Amino acid sequence: MDRFNMIEQIVSFFSGVPESLVIVILAAIPVTELRASIPVALLYFHLSIFESVFFSLVGNTIPIILLFGLFQPFLHWLTIHCPKLHQLMQLRFSLLEQKHQQTYQRWGAIFLFVFVAIPLPGSGAWTGSVLAILFRVHPRLSIPSIVLGLCCSAGIVLLLSLGIDSITV
Repeated sequence: MDRFNMIEQIVSFFSGVPESLVIVILAAIPVTELRASIPVALLYFHLSIFESVFFSLVGNTIPIILLFGLFQPFLHWLTIHCPKLHQLMQLRFSLLEQKHQQTYQRWGAIFLFVFVAIPLPGSGAWTGSVLAILFRVHPRLSIPSIVLGLCCSAGIVLLLSLGIDSITV
């Protein structure tokens, strides 16, 4: 399946939903995040640069709010009601923690910024927020680092979506 066909299927799933809301939803989903929402907004819906980035950033901040507010209570609930699922999640988190612990210890909150700023699969607001919670980084440090990383990531995705040479100042 080519990329345009995949975009067509995603957009048809949301038929009847306002374009701006589709972009917010795409940006909030862990698999798509900014990497898909900005190109879809620009190239499919033909939204302005400002609208594309704005709605994508709004959507991609939703997971940050949800994870920092609800993640710990959710894990506690899983411990009581779904211990097997809790064990599976703890295993996954343990692997994530092992993978990134040394880098985080060396670079601190800057690690979160860089990790989120590079728009690669698995390196967005969702994973950055989970890592911040796992490493017990205070939200006063981690949330601004993640949001600044999102802004940089949005800029990179924007440039790649438009083509660097087509940007005029």
